[in-house]
Order: sequence, then C-alpha cells, then structure tokens
Amino acid sequence: MRPRPSLFRVLHRRALDALRDLRIVISQQSLRKSVKKGFRKTRGLDPSMVLTAFEVGEPEHDYDLLIADETHRPYPRANQPAAAQNIKFWDIATKLFGHDDTSKTQLDWITAKSTHHIFLVDPARSVKPADILIEATAADLHQPIPRR
Repeated sequence: MRPRPSLFRVLHRRALDALRDLRIVISQQSLRKSVKKGFRKTRGLDPSMVLTAFEVGEPEHDYDLLIADETHRPYPRANQPAAAQNIKFWDIATKLFGHDDTSKTQLDWITAKSTHHIFLVDPARSVKPADILIEATAADLHQPIPRR
C-alpha cells in the first residue's frame, strides 16, 4: 500500500508559518456564530479570527491571509440592513480608497486589506438582490465560472 501524500509538506508548512495574521470573513450572522463556537473549542483557533467585512475594513492594520466565505454575499454600496452600517460603509470606503467610490464592494475591502486572500464562491447560492453577480466576481478574479 502506497503512503498517502501529506497536504502539509515541509514547503507548505513553512509558507503557512509565515502567515501570522489569518482570519475568515463570514457575512451570514448565524454561520459566523456557529464557526466562532467551533473556533472556541479548537486548539490554535480563536473566535476573534472570525470577522465580518465591516470588521475587516475598520482596523488600521492589514492581514496576511483573509478567507472570505460566500464571496457573492459581501454587499456592494447599497442601503445596508442597519442605518449605522451606511455610515460605516462610507467611512471604510473613504479610508481605503480616498473617497466614497460607489463601484467598490466589501470584496474590494478584503482585497485591499490582505496580502493574500481566498474567495469561496458557490454560484448556486446567490439569491439576494444585493448579492454580487457571480459573473462579475469571476471576471474580477480572472477565473472561469464552472458550469453545471
């Protein structure tokens, strides 16, 4: 029987060791809450590693790696679910891009605030009117859209 190849070979481990500030961005509140519970119970992980896009945009520091779940879900500039978020959206966009650019989305915040980023997209899950169009997201990332 052949030995299984390791996902974390020495080179991969060294590359990951260099990434000190890793976070996962989850826009859906109930999923974020569940993931935080799981992180609390997992050695080496902390609930503070689970963020919203707003929490990514607010601090002054950048992140080494941001993993964005449901990449179709970070909202474009539109009416936010809470009035205070409209002001936060404007503040963050102005801080990151120098002005309130209405073409920027929370996905742009994630890109601007991280050295490396991983975007998780499920084209079948885009259902809300404020969701980013999957075609636009794939075009921005220069990736083909998988067809079923």
